[in-house]
Formats: sequence, C-alpha cells, structure tokens
Amino acid sequence: MKMPMKVTLACMLAAAACGSVQADDATVALTTNLISKMETAPAVYRLQAATAGLSLEERKRSLYTLKLNGQPIMANASSMLRRLTVSAPGTHLLELEVRTPTGRVLSDSTQITVEPNKAPVCNIKVTLPDMGGPRPNKLAGVSLNPDCRDPDGRIVRTNWYLNGSQTPMRQSSSLVIPAWTADRKAPNCFDVRFVAFDDQGNKAEGSYSFPACAGR
Repeated sequence: MKMPMKVTLACMLAAAACGSVQADDATVALTTNLISKMETAPAVYRLQAATAGLSLEERKRSLYTLKLNGQPIMANASSMLRRLTVSAPGTHLLELEVRTPTGRVLSDSTQITVEPNKAPVCNIKVTLPDMGGPRPNKLAGVSLNPDCRDPDGRIVRTNWYLNGSQTPMRQSSSLVIPAWTADRKAPNCFDVRFVAFDDQGNKAEGSYSFPACAGR
C-alpha cells in the first residue's frame, strides 16, 4: 500500500510526469492592457493569456492562435504575442485559441475600442510692433506664433506660407517677419498662412493678414 501513496504524491508535485490535468476545468483568459498614453489610433496593448487547469508541461507545449476581426495575426505559435498595435479606429474583436499537446482546445475573446486620432487645435497669436508715432521702429518685426496643441500626441512640423509661397522655415513653430519693407518706406503687406502637423499626419491651419494689407 505504500508504493501507490508515493506515486500519488509524486503526481501531485509534478502533474506533467503523470499525464495532463483533466479538461473539465481547463480555461484560458485573454486580457489587454493599454500601453500607449491614450486609446486613440494607433493604440498599443499588452496582451496576456492566463491558463488554468493545465499542467506545466501542457502550458509549455501549447500552441497559440490569435485573430483580430477574424484574421489570424499569429497562428500555432509556441508563445503568446505580448504586444499588439491597432492602427484602425473602431471596435475590434480579439480571439484567442490555445491548443494543448493532448488535443484540447481552449478559447477566449475580448473587444477593444480604438478612437480616431484627434487633429491639432491652433490659435494664432500675433505680436505687432508700434507702427505709429513720428518715429516708428522700422527695424521691428511682426511675431506670429501658431500656439498649437495636440490632444493625443505632439506637433512635429509647422509650414509657413507668405503670399502663397512656402517659406524655408517650414520646420519652425513660430515666425518673425519684418514689419517694414526693405527700403523702410512703407509697412509690409503679407498674407500669412500656416499648416501644423501632428505625429499621426493630422493637421490644423490658420492665417493672418498684415494691417497694411487692409483695403488692397
């Protein structure tokens, strides 16, 4: 009677040595955790598949198949995908199937919702020099700042256009333009436009016309 007791104890300590755990209570749970700052496209998730009711050996030898909206993104892999990037906005279905070496199939699914990337918001700020008085400062410049904010990312580039032509300072976030013509005889007239781009390619635009352009 002592020998069966030793075998039973060995099986309890190392289930893989004595065959797999019964299938009745074997389960897998698929969980997602957001890695990116916001759940806007592209959203990055950490994935985890937690199995229960499987022996250590079964977990080591199981194959994983993961589908996104019905399309396999990994099939019969020996390990679970740890990181997933979803670029398309909308509600997406993630399905996981775990096939054990004994032929058992465990499955779970979850939904993730990715919001569209938001465009930047800009509010141009203009600083004008004192153009009046008997002796105006004709060396002063007009300062233009697009004052852009991106709610779910960052501004990466600002293009400036003067009277329809793009300036060489397309990477600059702000611009200073001489308030007077080169010969200092008259105030400059410029129609200014800017286009600000965020890190996902969305853009915001703004414009400003110099006071000297009024009535022209």
